[in-house]
Amino acid sequence: TGRNQLASVVATGEGEVLVGKDNLGIFVGPRGRPVRQHGLAWSEPPVAVAYARPYVVGVLSRVVEVRTVLPGVRENLVQTVPLKGITFAVPRPLGPGGPIVVGNSESVHALAPVPFLEQIEALAGSGKFRQALDLCSLLASGVGAGVREGGREDVDVDAVLERLHLRH
Repeated sequence: TGRNQLASVVATGEGEVLVGKDNLGIFVGPRGRPVRQHGLAWSEPPVAVAYARPYVVGVLSRVVEVRTVLPGVRENLVQTVPLKGITFAVPRPLGPGGPIVVGNSESVHALAPVPFLEQIEALAGSGKFRQALDLCSLLASGVGAGVREGGREDVDVDAVLERLHLRH
């Protein structure tokens, strides 16, 4: 059928795993029940999945999809990386804050996270103000706290919003 016969299971937080079958993923708690209102849907069934807070990476046949697992984000596709023939994904083999490594028998690629502040500025710079404001709201609520290369990313959301307002 071209679909994965096995389920994938990736720990995504304390007391939570992402259980995937075919192109669907559901966040499940310790009692085996869904713990979030929305799961995620890959563009096609992934051959490999890896997690590095706050992202989950799915290796698909022609691309690698990067999705956020932050609660409250419904549009969770963050990036699509055009890489064909990738067969594995390893979450942060170099330690916390390190890249997710993807590859195959001929090549290896490191996918490093972009700091939230840079993401917000890039979104606003490309006219995606709703997504930039949504990310600011998540950070202001503390949902994205503690996520950064090597530790905590302290983002002064009010200062970011003021800079965006002045520039745009």
